[in-house]
Amino acid sequence: MATIPGLRYRGRVNSIARLGLAALLFLVGACPEGVDPLDPSACQPRCASGYQCYRGSCRPVDAGNGPVSDGGSLDGDALIFDAAAVDEAGVEVWFKNTFSHLDTELISKEDGVNLSSKGVNLELKWGQYGANLLQNPGFESGSTTGWTDKGTAAAEITSAQKHAGAYAVGGGAAGHELYQDVDLTSLSAFVDRSRARAECGIWMYSSKTGAEADRGRFVASYHYAVSTSLDSYDTGQVQPSTWTQYVNERVLGSGIRRVRAWHQCALDQGSISDCYGDDAVVRIKLERYASSASVVYGRTFSSKVDWGLLSWSGILPPGTSIKCSARTSVSGLGGWGQWSRVATNTDDISSLPGVTDGHQAIEIKFELTSSGINSPTLTSFLLSY
Repeated sequence: MATIPGLRYRGRVNSIARLGLAALLFLVGACPEGVDPLDPSACQPRCASGYQCYRGSCRPVDAGNGPVSDGGSLDGDALIFDAAAVDEAGVEVWFKNTFSHLDTELISKEDGVNLSSKGVNLELKWGQYGANLLQNPGFESGSTTGWTDKGTAAAEITSAQKHAGAYAVGGGAAGHELYQDVDLTSLSAFVDRSRARAECGIWMYSSKTGAEADRGRFVASYHYAVSTSLDSYDTGQVQPSTWTQYVNERVLGSGIRRVRAWHQCALDQGSISDCYGDDAVVRIKLERYASSASVVYGRTFSSKVDWGLLSWSGILPPGTSIKCSARTSVSGLGGWGQWSRVATNTDDISSLPGVTDGHQAIEIKFELTSSGINSPTLTSFLLSY
């Protein structure tokens, strides 16, 4: 929607609004009697001097402050365009009766809505860790399926020593060395914004102690797409006498596209390894914007009101939206109309099913949605009446 430069307000309205061509034609009254003022193609200057078009008919101008309405409260708010706002030098157009977000009461807001000096947007929160991304992390298949075996002999799967479930890896004649890669490409939008956190680890155990104990080791390495390792977590060689979890948590740096979980049991003493590993884990949690949340503003007038144009402005990054609905009530004490979607920005809401001319109270709801990566921001809205 086009922005009209030099837009400013007089009275209590004191924020920037954006109105399209139809709204400008409506304000200046450039439409003949009996023609819809929202149809720019039908507009032409036919109202006589001292009159302006109001809802399809020419009405007398009230002391230079705009067209007289069918009735309703005139509370002194006014919208004024500078001459630079239109392509006609010296034109100064007034429209009586507007109100903005500065003149309304916050009726309600859902969890997930954030209110700040910049406007209304969605809250950004860390979620919970997702499912384990490793295949066969506890070797419950009875094999090393999903893992790449780099040892000098095939890794041994055992049921004699295990942390949980039926199996673990270890107890072989030559130790073992296994790794598994997890692709994070699908999460790059979060990773590159430092909004992805990884948890990587494994449970390890040595069945012997002292000099006879074989040593286990776990490494979680974090790689760019070209396989270069950016960072890593290394337990070093350990000899835990009970099942012990070794785990690392970190925010993933920009550019990381892969995590490698690597486990080794070295055969240092004897002919059979007494080092075991089980229940490895690679999990990710994301810092996301709320998927959807709404905020409701409202105002009750002291007399009957005929409703006009509703416009709003905001910032809509990719994957976001702002949807607007409105409803009215005779007095604000009940009997509200149904929530009715405002089809387009800068729309005349008087024809909506849930909006009735002559009602004194109005509520305007804005629903903000996001795919999680970005948030929309509602910066202002303006309603004429």
